[in-house]
Formats: sequence, structure tokens, C-alpha cells
Amino acid sequence: MQTFRATKGEFVDFERGFLIKISLTSIIISTVGLLINFALGLGIILYIIPIVSIFVYGLLFFLARKTQNVIFVKWLFVVITFIFLNLLWVFNYGSHGPAPYFFILIYTLLIFIFSKNQLIVVTAALGLNIAIFFFLDMYYPGVTEDYGNETNRIVDVYTGLVIYAFIVFILIFNAKNNFINEYLKAKTSDNVKANFLDNISHEIRTPLNAIVGFSSILSAGVVSDEDREEYVGAIDESTAALLKIVTDILDVSQIEAGGIELHHEKIVLNDFLSETQIKHQKILKGKGKEHIEFSLQLPDKNVEIHFDKHRFEQIFSILLDNAIKFTSKGNIELGCEVKYSKFLFWVKDTGIGIEDDFKDKVFKSFTKKEKSTSGKFGGIGIGLFLARALIELNEGKLWFTSKPDKGTIFYFKIPRITSFSKFLTSNHK
Repeated sequence: MQTFRATKGEFVDFERGFLIKISLTSIIISTVGLLINFALGLGIILYIIPIVSIFVYGLLFFLARKTQNVIFVKWLFVVITFIFLNLLWVFNYGSHGPAPYFFILIYTLLIFIFSKNQLIVVTAALGLNIAIFFFLDMYYPGVTEDYGNETNRIVDVYTGLVIYAFIVFILIFNAKNNFINEYLKAKTSDNVKANFLDNISHEIRTPLNAIVGFSSILSAGVVSDEDREEYVGAIDESTAALLKIVTDILDVSQIEAGGIELHHEKIVLNDFLSETQIKHQKILKGKGKEHIEFSLQLPDKNVEIHFDKHRFEQIFSILLDNAIKFTSKGNIELGCEVKYSKFLFWVKDTGIGIEDDFKDKVFKSFTKKEKSTSGKFGGIGIGLFLARALIELNEGKLWFTSKPDKGTIFYFKIPRITSFSKFLTSNHK
């Protein structure tokens, strides 16, 4: 569920992108118009107008890409476009030519980049412009000339109509596709939210019920020393599980808001991986899976890596906890290999694997393999999303291979020295 609130900056980027596209579109229209005018021999002024417009819209294209003041470029585009449309109307035979189509075309484009209040101003200016030409056509028909022959008029008008129809088709087709995509995303988001709420309510209630239940028994004061130790252990385990859920949710929120902080430090890699193996061997034993072999493949040299140690531990915890959760027999392997400018890590298991139809959902937040909240594996489906996000924050990549009922291998690679860690180490010397 990677939803983000649209910001002012995102709208500015959209407007900038659209300005770039319509500037290019205007260049194409002007080029096609120049070729048609030349083919029809419509006169030198109708060569000059498209040539100048190609040059001007080219400048607008580069200006839209470089300047920070998108509002200025928007209004500059409107003013320049209205000037060219008026020249087109006057010198390209007024309402007898293709100019009316292009007024509507440009207005259709401007709807996409102007807000409601701005669009009112543009609409008023366009309406006034058209009213003036209507008045001139009605009472001073000699202002615009007629085509030299009917063939030129038909070709010019219909080619203008084809250009207009083609561009409007692209606009509406893209708008339709965007609407459908956003609708499907919204539906998917709603479904994910519903599943998440079901999962989270179950996953939170379970440890809470254990904490409350065992605490009530302990507070009654009629518990043997052996039972007390067992109940306290259950409370500690449930508290840790609840804390992990809350921490993971907060981490997801921070990542989606772009506010997570990393504190890089030097980590002695082989020592770290050996400690990680020992820690998770204890977890295997605690879950009654000590029969599963846990092997470790280390680099030949005990090299150092620059990473946020807490986040490094979190990544391996997510990958190994999943391996332990989904493996009931066989073995689990944790490995590392130093390859030139990067580290390659992997966590391999002989568990239940991942079906093909679920592989594209693995890294989505709040998505889990089980559809019901009563499944035996538990979890809220955000671990792998977190792991990938943390790895990518360190300029790395996480991927996997898997076969159902055969097992899964998660790989991730990170640079030996990331640009971020270079910056941090240089500032801590």
C-alpha cells in the first residue's frame, strides 16, 4: 500500500512535464503546418509564421525544463500561443481555414495545466478573442482573404482537422488510461487496507490478550514459581512481538514519508554474520525447529562494511525470520560474497517457496501470502517491503528466486562504499 499524499511540488512537476510535452506538440504541429503550406503554395507569410513558432516553442521547451518558475512559463506559453493563433486566423483565411480547430485544441491542452481560477482567466481571454473574430467575420469579411481555389481550402481545413482529432485522441486516450489505472490502484488500495486492518487487529489482539491474560493470572497471586516463570516468559515474548509490529508500522510510515534517517558506521562483516547466525539458531530452537540445519558461508577475508548497524540487523532479521517461519525441514543458509565493488548477501531456505502468481506482490507493503487472518504463519506483510526499502536507501538491490515446495533464495547486493557512507565517514574523521 504505497500511497502518497500529492504535494505542491508533485503538481509543479506534472505541470512542467506537460508544458514540455505540449511545447514539443506545438513544434510538431508547426512543422506539419509549414510542410502543408509549402505544398499548397499558400504564401510566404504562412511559411514565416510556422518557422518562427518552431523556434519560439523550442525556446519554451528548454525554458520549461530549466526554470524553477513554472507559472511564468505557463502564462508565457498562453500569450505566445494566442499571438500565433491570431496570426494564423488573420493570414490563414479566418474561419474558412483550420484556425478555429486549433483554438479549441490549445484550450483543451491548457485545461490540463491550469487550476480552476487560472482557467477562468484563460477561458475569458479565449472567449473575448473568438468574439472579436466573430464580429470581424460578420461585419468586416474582407479582413481575411479567401483561398486561391477550393482544393487548397479543402486540403488545408481537413489536414488541420486530422491533426486536431489525432492530438485530442491521444489526450483523451491517455486521460482514460490514467483514470482506469488510478481507479484500479484505489480499488487495490481499498482491498489492501481492508486486509491490513483485519490482519493488524488479529496480530495486535493476540499478544495483547496474552499480556492481559497472563498478567491477570500473576496478579491473582496463586501461581507456582514454575508457572510464574512460564507466564512471565510468555508476557515478554508477546511484548516483544507487539513492539515489533508497532516499530515496523512506524518504519513503513517513515519510509513512505521520506523521513527515515541512517547512521552509518563500520561493521566487521564476518563477526556480524557469525553473531547473526548464533542469534537465529536460538530462535530456531525456541520455535522447536532445532532439527533444521543453519549453515553460514563467509568471505575469505574479514572485511568491513559501512552501514547503519540497526538497519543492517533489521534486514537480516526480516529475511531470516521469514526463512524460519516458512521452513519446517531441511536447511537454511546465510551467506556473503565480496565481488569487486559490491557485497552480495543471500538467505536460502528449503521452505514452502513462493507461487508464481504471488511473486509480483512479495515486496508490496501490507501484503501477505495468507489471505485469512487465521493462517498459521502470522505477520502483517510489511517485512520484505521494509527490507527492500532499507537496501535501496543504501544504493542496493533486493531480489529472489523461488520454487513452490522447493524453497526460496533472497539475494541483495550493496556497494562496498556507498556515496552516502562516503559522505558520513568523511564528516566523522
